[in-house]
Amino acid sequence: MKSKEKITGFIALITVIVLSAALLAVGLGASFSGLAQVTSGYQFSRGEEARALAEGCLEATLLNLRSNANYGLPTTPINLSLSAGSCIINVVSTGLNTRQISITANVDNEYYRYFTASVSLLPEQVLLTSLVDGE
Repeated sequence: MKSKEKITGFIALITVIVLSAALLAVGLGASFSGLAQVTSGYQFSRGEEARALAEGCLEATLLNLRSNANYGLPTTPINLSLSAGSCIINVVSTGLNTRQISITANVDNEYYRYFTASVSLLPEQVLLTSLVDGE
């Protein structure tokens, strides 16, 4: 009878160990999955910051072109540093009253966003004729 009790105890112990290992594996898998989602969310957020920065740099360039049609032409590229990151702005004349603007924005030198825009310069306004988001 004692050997049957030992075998039953041994089987119970092995069962507890196997179930504990399985539960631990499931728990660790869930933790790593959650960590991956947090990391992915952080990267998305930083990418959106870079996008907002690129849009802001484009808006600033359009405002400057409105007041000075030759903005950026002799000094391209323009390096613009802001608290959120930095932009490299290239303005190229594609005709008498047209410009092509290229924006490269980066946050933390790790997250980048690119825009290329074409504009027409009209009296007292700048008309955005195309915008390509290079992500």
